[in-house]
Amino acid sequence: MSPPSTPTKQKIWIFCGIRGCNVLGRTDRGIQDSNQVDSNEEVESSRLETKAEVMERLGRESRAPPPAPTKKKAASRLSLREREEQKRRSAEKKKEEEPQGALVYEMGGQLSPLTDEHYDAQDPRSAMEQLFTDVETIGKGNFGEVYKGKYKGDKGKWYAIKKSLTTDSGKAVKEVKGFQQIPPNKYILEYVSGWLDRGLVYIQTELCDMSLLAYCRNGLEEDEIWKILVQIVLGLRHLHSSGFCHNDLKPDNILVIKGVIKIADFGLVSRVNEEWCAGDEGDSRYLAPEVFSQKVFTTAGDVFAAGMSLLEITTGLHMPPQGDDRNILIGGRTPSRFFNGRSLDLREIIESMIRKNPEARPSAWELLEHPIVKKKVEISGDHPVTPATSREFNNYRQRCKKSRMARTPPQFQYETPRRVRKVRQEEEKENVDSKVCRLEMNWDFLRL
Repeated sequence: MSPPSTPTKQKIWIFCGIRGCNVLGRTDRGIQDSNQVDSNEEVESSRLETKAEVMERLGRESRAPPPAPTKKKAASRLSLREREEQKRRSAEKKKEEEPQGALVYEMGGQLSPLTDEHYDAQDPRSAMEQLFTDVETIGKGNFGEVYKGKYKGDKGKWYAIKKSLTTDSGKAVKEVKGFQQIPPNKYILEYVSGWLDRGLVYIQTELCDMSLLAYCRNGLEEDEIWKILVQIVLGLRHLHSSGFCHNDLKPDNILVIKGVIKIADFGLVSRVNEEWCAGDEGDSRYLAPEVFSQKVFTTAGDVFAAGMSLLEITTGLHMPPQGDDRNILIGGRTPSRFFNGRSLDLREIIESMIRKNPEARPSAWELLEHPIVKKKVEISGDHPVTPATSREFNNYRQRCKKSRMARTPPQFQYETPRRVRKVRQEEEKENVDSKVCRLEMNWDFLRL
């Protein structure tokens, strides 16, 4: 998706003297949120609570009496024919579970036999048990379990291995394809490999320290929240530039490794503006309202999910999945008590990301133009580079050519930024000077 065409003379963010913070300029020029009200207006009837308040309330409430025991129904007897059919099915299932060799996912989703010096297809153990040592369970979700282990072929380096729970692993296969299609980036979880073993899908990635939800459990200073916001936006910008939507962004799917934010879990990834089917939607607490009404995945939906995630880690709110309390949040009427100690700019940028009208939300490109975000990016020195000039994307295209999947989307066909061209010219000049120096030294040596 190409960056939105914005006139150069027109500022994206404008300082509002009434609110005392920067607001999205184009919103004030006509794209208004029909559900937006004055952020200073308090909602007296709100039942919104922080997670700490919920835990305190639940601790005070008395426990409900245990349910009355129910009489179990006697198991129905099976006929001789049904028993024989049951035996046949169990025998077929046991035959399917016999080791037949793992298959690794190549670029594009093609399967080929797994070849590794530490793997033997005749070994009854799984490929994960053969390739990794010190395997431990570190997490479990609705679709799979996550392990960590040392890979035998990489000097004992630790990796994370995600294993699907059932053989009906369409979501896991989609995640493998998503990892393979998205160009590598600093703020995207690094994909290593994926394979199919006994009907279950395994995904090997870099090992992170913890999820964003666990990272923010004890609260964060505002400066740290701004850093997290910047890194999430940089990751979204790269994802949207590549033509993809995440569709399931939430604190549990954002990981942290040595202070760096990584967007993970691409089981629901899709192309921009791709239609969705029932069951493909993500967590309802972070899902944009237009996803249900329009039944299509958009980049604005990812911005909404990122805003809800940032609202949760900033205020510590217990996020409501539906109802009036959720409408209060997306209506810009979050009570001010939840933002105590936070700046007006932080509150405004978060509330702009969770507006009900998707056209009133800023895009990832516009978020990077916010004065504070722009300053944070400049201080960190992590300037976003367009995918068309990224070395990782060029390597990705080469891999696609080998697998007969070469296709450069039109969103990558815009002009290289002047800053990047200048850096490249300086690098080429340094390379030429070093080559000339080496030639002169060689010539002097030959003359001697």
